[in-house]
Amino acid sequence: MLYFNRLHQDKDIMYDVLQAHIFETESQCVAFLVNFDRHHISEVVFRNISLELAPKSISILSDCKRVVFETAKVSKPTYPLWHILYFFPL
Repeated sequence: MLYFNRLHQDKDIMYDVLQAHIFETESQCVAFLVNFDRHHISEVVFRNISLELAPKSISILSDCKRVVFETAKVSKPTYPLWHILYFFPL
């Protein structure tokens, strides 16, 4: 298990298959945690929060605490593109 929180003052943390990109002001924080490993879930601790990063995925933490988006959970749309354009014209 890798501990991102050991190096939390670095804005960009890189390992062989893991990256953390942190953007922070005095009042706001967002983090992008990346797992480049194509086959394995990576267990990490980021700022004292235990997380599992799915293979080949990016997790976005809106306040550097709560996961708000994971690319591993996104799938292709179930509707054809023309249905989307029909209901939501550009």
